[in-house]
Amino acid sequence: DPRQADLLRRSQPPCDPAPQTLEPGDYDLSSECGWFIPLSGEGTIDGQPWHAGQCWLIEGEAKVVPSRTAKVLIASL
Repeated sequence: DPRQADLLRRSQPPCDPAPQTLEPGDYDLSSECGWFIPLSGEGTIDGQPWHAGQCWLIEGEAKVVPSRTAKVLIASL
């Protein structure tokens, strides 16, 4: 699936200051430790709901599923 991406590794080091656009679909994030900050949109991370304005710490692997187009910041620690 072309929508699956190792987004945290793509944004190193340590983050891409430009927001990334995620279209609806499944995205696999993997990192020892990183941040997922949605600026717009909503969806789930491993089945837990997220929405714009939150800040999530990702440890190991996580499946991010936006329910609509989202702008996000992603950074690894």
